[in-house]
Amino acid sequence: DTRHHEYQEIKSRIHQELRYPESARRALQEGRTKVLAAIDARGNIAELMMLESAGDHALDQAAINAVKRAAPYPELANRSVAIPLTFKLR
Repeated sequence: DTRHHEYQEIKSRIHQELRYPESARRALQEGRTKVLAAIDARGNIAELMMLESAGDHALDQAAINAVKRAAPYPELANRSVAIPLTFKLR
């Protein structure tokens, strides 16, 4: 299914750009966020919003930054995607 493939590609790009904030690492902060990205037909971010907070500002900001750095995305037919991102120390 094309939509599933597009979603997986978007998710993969974002995960490649995800950086664990040093301040959160030092504070042993972990969490899960969910970011909603509206992507226009050219693959640019038209709108970005936090659907679920990780409970830590640095983690939330790192999630937003990863979505921004991963753009532009594959050209889509004006679409919004919700991307869950998990920050877990190893």
